[in-house]
Amino acid sequence: MPAAACFVSAVALAVWGMPGMILLTATAGALLCKGMRSRALVLAASLLGACVGSLWLHQALQSRVPEQATDQTFRAVGVVDSLPRRVPGFPGEPDGWRFDLQLSEPLHALPQVRRLRVSWYPQQPQWPCLGGQLQASLQVRPPRGLLNPYGPDTERSLLGQGIDGYGRVVAVHNLRQPGSDGGSCRAVRQRLSQDVRAAMAGSVAAAIVPALVVGDRRFLDDEHWLVLQRTGTAHLVAISGLHVSLVGWLAWWLARSLLAGPMALCSGRLDAGVLALLPAAAVAFGYAWLAGFSAPTLRALVMALLCFVVLAAGWRLSAARVLLAALAILTALQPGLVLMQGFWLSVLAVGLLVSLAGLPRPLLRGHALMTAGVGLLAGAWFSFWSLSSLLVNLLMVPLFSLVVIPLSLLASLVPGAGLLSPAVAWILDAVWAGLQHAARLPGLPLPASGWLLCALVVAAVLLLRPGLPGARHALPLLFVLLMPSLQQRPAAGEFDLLVFDVGQGQAIAVRTRNALMLYDTGPDPALAGRHLLPWLLRQPQDQRMLVVSHGDRDHAGGAGALTRALDFQWRLAGQPHRTPGSIACRRGQRWQFDGVTFEVLWPAAAMESGRANNYSCVVRVSNDTFSVLLTGDIEKQVEYWLLAHHLRPVDVATVPHHGSRSSSSFALIRQLSAKHVLVSAGWRNRFSHPADSVIERWHAFHAEVDNTAVHGAVQISAGGGVRRWRHEGHYPWRQGPAVVE
Repeated sequence: MPAAACFVSAVALAVWGMPGMILLTATAGALLCKGMRSRALVLAASLLGACVGSLWLHQALQSRVPEQATDQTFRAVGVVDSLPRRVPGFPGEPDGWRFDLQLSEPLHALPQVRRLRVSWYPQQPQWPCLGGQLQASLQVRPPRGLLNPYGPDTERSLLGQGIDGYGRVVAVHNLRQPGSDGGSCRAVRQRLSQDVRAAMAGSVAAAIVPALVVGDRRFLDDEHWLVLQRTGTAHLVAISGLHVSLVGWLAWWLARSLLAGPMALCSGRLDAGVLALLPAAAVAFGYAWLAGFSAPTLRALVMALLCFVVLAAGWRLSAARVLLAALAILTALQPGLVLMQGFWLSVLAVGLLVSLAGLPRPLLRGHALMTAGVGLLAGAWFSFWSLSSLLVNLLMVPLFSLVVIPLSLLASLVPGAGLLSPAVAWILDAVWAGLQHAARLPGLPLPASGWLLCALVVAAVLLLRPGLPGARHALPLLFVLLMPSLQQRPAAGEFDLLVFDVGQGQAIAVRTRNALMLYDTGPDPALAGRHLLPWLLRQPQDQRMLVVSHGDRDHAGGAGALTRALDFQWRLAGQPHRTPGSIACRRGQRWQFDGVTFEVLWPAAAMESGRANNYSCVVRVSNDTFSVLLTGDIEKQVEYWLLAHHLRPVDVATVPHHGSRSSSSFALIRQLSAKHVLVSAGWRNRFSHPADSVIERWHAFHAEVDNTAVHGAVQISAGGGVRRWRHEGHYPWRQGPAVVE
């Protein structure tokens, strides 16, 4: 079905903003066809796909909250359309909730906005429920996200999910919770999730079973995800194609067994296997309904229903044709799916399995291919590819498929089957203990680029598909792709600097040839795991050092998560009593990595520094031709002390305290004479960092200023080259440079 393939390709290329490639793929598809009719069909499918994708992209971009509406307040009326997730509040403030709000009435002056991701930090003990009716005043913002090398592209993900912007609750006018006896999908999901957690309290099953039954993964914390990702089993806790297909197959097998006897007594050509497809389809649909028709579940449901239709009709279609037809239906219904990584992982998984049809030992080859091929992509996504993945999945996939999922569904959905809950909890506790041991095994090196990733996947296919002509002889050619894909290191005696985009916080990496120093860790563990760890795991340096400037959360919040995931041989901190496992950072400390000198300029020993900001560890990094000053959150009091103690000029400096008015004195700026300065701040942050007056002072001394809030992560090499991640690639969903106030 080349027409279906060209339709899917055209939709994907249009949504990804690559219209020029559509003509190329359409032409290639037409040339591969025989006959004018087939070529015309391919060209028509490509044109239709381009129109569908372009129209969806235009409407999705037009629906977003515009920049000029940032922080304006609107009265909103809508329905809580996702399971609310608890989020930590700012220091001294209560925790809050984050959920999706489907607007039931258009916002004044923003009628195009349909769906917002809302944060609510109630002062009283209130909480939203799935399906609740909310009337509130919201401050809205565009769907802008952090941008870091190897980190998630939040703006692309929000566009694919249909999220038009962010909202923050200013005041609640009315909150009407759904009735406890409601039969809607939202009410049933919420009730089932609560019941499961209550029945399995005290067990890891209280976090895993809600994810398996109703797609509620809110209770899987960072520790759970770390174990799942390190063992390659994260896919087991998502309601995926594997789970939907399994439930449908079990329903088909049970219905066929029950119908086989009555059908044998009936005359005619009725077949029990064909009739059993109807209840199987109904059960698969019901399972997807329980999961809220999430994107992965919808993909699986369409695939399963299409297979049922093909079997019931007796059509002789190959698995590849069924796959292409399902992809065409999905992309026509939801073009935004092509922006989601999970969609392409599912496509690759099914496509690889289809490619093994007809080969000897297809199950064994398929399992190996899923682990080697899809595991590589998932490893790149989760930033860890485990040595234990093959063996663990060999055991866990059948255990979850044949035991855990059926028992969990029975215990949760069938009246009187609650006695199964202790059995499920016991099994999952035992399984979890084994996964925790497997997670401690070392991981394999991660691919440093997409080219290497593709080469390794192709190599896996060639090895497992020996029927391809000349397959094994083509393997050496793949090593040609290794050369440009290897991670580049600084030359001996040189170093580079990467300032991560972590919002209102700070995290900076300094790399030499064989060593890496991480200076600060961002504001929270989850952000460090998603945005810092993927880059850190790909670095080839075998010596690691962690410096936490001071103990405030915006600088030290991710330290615990990173030290659990990585081995840092040395740890320094300006306030070691607030950073366990660290030694005090003190003036006079000096060390070298690969000919690059690191020296601590502040804090001075036995000096009281007052505010926590003034305990910040100030580090100067230099070689013979290039120097950088890392300043933390020091204020003018410390700046004047440094100036009185022979502070030397530098080429690059970080702006102290995110550009606060309490720092960056004229005297400091004049003495440093930096050519390039870097601000680490959150976009439209509540402190208005950096202050306009501070930026004007740096500009007055001819310094080039880069702000992570505007440019995303910023990397500077010793040769003066600068990379700004918000300028990397031209994607239609990427928000332009922000106006920072």
